Amino acid sequence: MTDKRPSALTGEPVDKTEVLQEYMSQVAQGNMLQVSHDVRVSTAREQHTKLWPMLRESKWYPRYHVAPPCGWLSVPHGLCFFNGLYHIFYQHNPFSEEWGTMHWGHCTSKDLVHWTHQPPALAPGNYLEGDKDGCFSGSAVSYKGVMYLFYTGHQWLDEETYDELYSSTSDTQTPDTHSSNAPQTKRPVKEGIYQQQCLAVSEDGITFTKRGPILKPPKGYIHCRDPKVWVQDDRWFMVVGARDEQDLGLLLLYSSSDPTRWNSSNYTMLAKTTDKNVFMWECPDFFPFGNEFALLVCPQGLQANGYRFRNTFPSGYCFGYFGADKTFSTSVNFTELDEGQDFYSPQSFVTPDGRRLMIGWLGGWGTNFPCTEDGWNSQLTLPRELQRDPKTGRMRQTPPRELKLLRLGEGTVLPVLQLADRTSAFICSCNCPHELELVFQLSVSHAERYGIWLGKCAQLYVDSQRNRLVLSRHYPEYYLCDERSCPIKDGATFLKLHLFLDTSSVEVFVDDGEHVLSARIYPGNKEEAVSFFCISGTAQLEKGTVWPLQTATFISSEEEEDRRRSMEEDLMNCSSSSHPSLASSNRPHSHRHGSTNTGKPEKKPHPLASPDVASNEEAPASLNPTHNSDLIAGGTAGSCYSLYPSHAS
Repeated sequence: MTDKRPSALTGEPVDKTEVLQEYMSQVAQGNMLQVSHDVRVSTAREQHTKLWPMLRESKWYPRYHVAPPCGWLSVPHGLCFFNGLYHIFYQHNPFSEEWGTMHWGHCTSKDLVHWTHQPPALAPGNYLEGDKDGCFSGSAVSYKGVMYLFYTGHQWLDEETYDELYSSTSDTQTPDTHSSNAPQTKRPVKEGIYQQQCLAVSEDGITFTKRGPILKPPKGYIHCRDPKVWVQDDRWFMVVGARDEQDLGLLLLYSSSDPTRWNSSNYTMLAKTTDKNVFMWECPDFFPFGNEFALLVCPQGLQANGYRFRNTFPSGYCFGYFGADKTFSTSVNFTELDEGQDFYSPQSFVTPDGRRLMIGWLGGWGTNFPCTEDGWNSQLTLPRELQRDPKTGRMRQTPPRELKLLRLGEGTVLPVLQLADRTSAFICSCNCPHELELVFQLSVSHAERYGIWLGKCAQLYVDSQRNRLVLSRHYPEYYLCDERSCPIKDGATFLKLHLFLDTSSVEVFVDDGEHVLSARIYPGNKEEAVSFFCISGTAQLEKGTVWPLQTATFISSEEEEDRRRSMEEDLMNCSSSSHPSLASSNRPHSHRHGSTNTGKPEKKPHPLASPDVASNEEAPASLNPTHNSDLIAGGTAGSCYSLYPSHAS
């Protein structure tokens, strides 16, 4: 059979027989896989270096969330701790801000706060390497001084190649007879794709050597991807998301004594959907959690139900039991992890001190990304610590203690604040990163709606009639007009909110992480306000604290001194705007590499003339999303992004 395939190095069409001969020759020399990979990684890295200086200055590029140096970013994977560093990998297209030929983007951190972009860990290879059209998501395992990356090799197929590959799937072996749910061996419906699990390894955690495909899809399945791998008692386990020929989502479980050798037919069905609408279980994460196991998964096709599952594809969890028969039986129904507009495909890992942390994609399928006009797309969530509430049985998500390193100064403590009908009170700028801790007293707050504006077009508020906390945004120019909400506990006296605002995102932790709402927001070019508001009644803020936050991502060890200097500038800028006149709002913005002022944090007296009633003094229009405003906390935080890797010049 003759087939034209692109050369691994030149991209020119060549006869597949010639490719095979070339491949076997290079394999004999032991260098084919790595040579191809080095070239492709280098090309992607050059794209980073070329575009980063421009993209880091774009208006919505985050100051402390992980975002791509250029191009597309989506689901995180491979989270781990290795060689003294935390590692995050993510789906990445360095050549376009749209989804395309997936690479593995890579960044590292010593403290979970200051992230360093590394060269891409994985780049697509050739037809025979198994990942010609993309290195899809997977997981990482740190084991005996080696980092193992397990990922899905993706290939688009024509009719002839489809027949060839699927006819050899699983060789001549048969599915595991111990699985009562073993599928028929009929070949799946032709969808023009072939996905198999692949392996790459590294001893330094920066440069990776591909080992090629290690696991073919079993007969009767398609869309086999996103391997989650762990080691237990020196045995390796792998969970893979899949779709059977009845178009139902499920999870397959494999085990092996050797991470490089897996039996494609030796599997059991870990779990399967009972919902006929769910056609795929994507991006699974599976781990022990207390006395049970936790399964994080993305059930594609799950239909909206009231307030729940409103996003195109939801992400959630369930608890259950992982039995001796290697099946998973749930004890808690599927529950959304994040009830906001933008959250998908979370993955978790364990820190050296034993905490389980999770990071997700602060985005999702079926939504618009206005930042693509600047040549980059999307970002990840902050790390979240996972715990199980002993009373409710829910998964709680809270900001890990390391995030306090982002704070500039001691923060501004807010007084008790009575919000009258149709008044507002300015808190801080929406165009600069801030952290807010707020407590509303529900028992004395009777307004129909009260909460905070997040710029002119987004709100976080209590809807007293529905007894829900609502996150709403209205950007008709970007076709983003929607709201998401979570319930407020019946009979609750207080509502605790913990917000992290970046230049184009908000993450809201509600009541110590019992609920979380995350969304992308897009303030305008003019400075916009974060401010309290109240409609049809009165409300009371019991207490609050506001911190300006520093820039946390940088890319060059040579620029570490610049970063330190910029932190001092950030602090000076944020401390300078503390007068109710808001005169500072008219000063020029600090460029991300601009101001030369330095200073130390100062405690700021709260500017409100009266702690009891919000002032009706008119604020400048650019900072006034409603009508009346007063200054709560100041100002514009500077920033200084830079590019990296110290491991490569």
